[in-house]
Amino acid sequence: MVRHAATVRQPRRRLPGVSHPLPAPLLLLTPAALVLIGVVGFPWAWSLVTSFTRWSAMESSGPKPVGLHNYADVLTDGAFWHSVGLTALLVGITVPAEICLGFAIAYLLNKDRRGTGIFQILLILPWVVVPVMAGFAWRLMLHPQYGVITYLSHLLHLPTAGWLTQPHTVIFTAIIVEVWRHTPIAVIILLAGLRSVPPDILNAGRADGCGELRLIRHIVIGSIRPFIVFATVTAVMFEIRSFDIVYGLFQSGGPGDGANVLGMYLYNTFTTSLDFGRSSAVAYLLLIITFSATAWMARGAFKRVDE
Repeated sequence: MVRHAATVRQPRRRLPGVSHPLPAPLLLLTPAALVLIGVVGFPWAWSLVTSFTRWSAMESSGPKPVGLHNYADVLTDGAFWHSVGLTALLVGITVPAEICLGFAIAYLLNKDRRGTGIFQILLILPWVVVPVMAGFAWRLMLHPQYGVITYLSHLLHLPTAGWLTQPHTVIFTAIIVEVWRHTPIAVIILLAGLRSVPPDILNAGRADGCGELRLIRHIVIGSIRPFIVFATVTAVMFEIRSFDIVYGLFQSGGPGDGANVLGMYLYNTFTTSLDFGRSSAVAYLLLIITFSATAWMARGAFKRVDE
């Protein structure tokens, strides 16, 4: 005879005075959530309130409510729209370059996996370097008299483009350094996507006579589209808020404000006048632009993925 032991379910422990038991993960996350609210939520709320006031460290009086005056002042400033245009140019060039280079490198690493770990470590080094120091290092290499890149250009009889001195070329200097620094992130994301593609699908495509380019276009890209979307949205978020590299290269907006992107415009707005209200308004406009651009891109991209 087989005896079946009745399973007795132990009741959950309840806190005194609590009618329903609280899940343990919620209790464990509560301290971290409170710290996050205090560290992130409070400064955001304070900055939002400040953006509707006139408050400058140059004046002895405290904050005075001015409504939407700061936002109107920024939106009617020609320098702000100049920065928006430069930021759009930066994003429009760097993001496609990072995704294309990242995919090419990731595809090669995925195709031949020997020594991939070492290459991944070498690739991630530009991202590990502090952005300001990376920009400063590139500034030394591009120095018009003592830079190693300038020396090599003269040695090879190549023209120098005035990377740090010409107002019309400094933004492209920032673009090159941004691509150098952020491409490794795209490589890591896309490499993870490529390794998730079942080998049977690729082998079936090759058996049907697909060449390498057709295989990439019709099978690989479609299989890793969510990873491409994620890498693109991540790149857009980084590039719209670009500041550190530009500051390391020029310590300002560059000659003739040729590299005065939105992040640098925000920095200059605060450091030149110490106007907390106007600076907070610029910060929230930058936040709105970043959120709107990434949300629009993610929504459209994931909609195409679902289709």
